[in-house]
Amino acid sequence: MNIETEITLSLQKKLRKRGFFFTSLGAFFLFFGATFLSVQTLEEWGIWFFLSAITFIHIGLKPIQEAKKRKLTPDTITVKNDKLLYTHANTSQELSFGDIEKILFLQRKKDYGILIKNNQKKIYMPFFTKESYQKLLSYSNLQNIMHS
Repeated sequence: MNIETEITLSLQKKLRKRGFFFTSLGAFFLFFGATFLSVQTLEEWGIWFFLSAITFIHIGLKPIQEAKKRKLTPDTITVKNDKLLYTHANTSQELSFGDIEKILFLQRKKDYGILIKNNQKKIYMPFFTKESYQKLLSYSNLQNIMHS
């Protein structure tokens, strides 16, 4: 069984709103600096206006770019026999069902995902939906693992 990450429409909407705000702020810095500041002021402060504008534009576009990347190459959870394999960005983590203490679904303000607690550590797998979580729990070999 394979489960893939999904970027929900509500998260996409939040990312677009946030992105629009920061890129607009960056564009404002560029426009304001180029239009209303004197040449003398630009000689002294122009580089800071420019760097601020580029920083705001980057802050606005980066989360949208990462969401698109996750959509094109989603993270996966593969369940085989008595093992769970989590693949993210060409790296993999393998967990034996016997090592898993709890499987939880987390819905936070900025993201959502599955949290797996085992003997040594906690593994958070972002952008797996509630449906993905329920599908994972429905796997027959995971029925005996405690969850909430």
